[in-house]
Amino acid sequence: MTQAEFIEITSEIERFYSTDKEDKKYTSEQIKIMYEELKKIHKERYRQIAREVYKTLKFMPKLADLVEINNTLPKIQEDIQEKVECKKCDGTGMVAYFKEIKDGNITRKYLFGARCTCANGAVLSKKIPSIAEVGVYDE
Repeated sequence: MTQAEFIEITSEIERFYSTDKEDKKYTSEQIKIMYEELKKIHKERYRQIAREVYKTLKFMPKLADLVEINNTLPKIQEDIQEKVECKKCDGTGMVAYFKEIKDGNITRKYLFGARCTCANGAVLSKKIPSIAEVGVYDE
């Protein structure tokens, strides 16, 4: 997440906890430390954390609150990894393939799916066989 994106979302948190009587603001030192600790989080993940903060905390969150929410909040797939371009799976992480299976005298054609060996497929469940395991593509 860029520093500008961090400031934008953090400012939203400050505005949420401000009232007519009291303008809540983090100090510049707090902002600096918070950014250093949270900069590796994707901006959409930080937005998700902010939404959880609004629902669960009565007071403006400290860094420890944000880190704890990040650690306990379920991860959303898009937040975990950016998609990469891949000609095998078209960026989906899955490759569809047909397999013929003999059923007595009848040969039936079935559609199966396998994980791509690219970064998009790497985040999918390991219970799904990879294209290398099923031999769909020669690596």
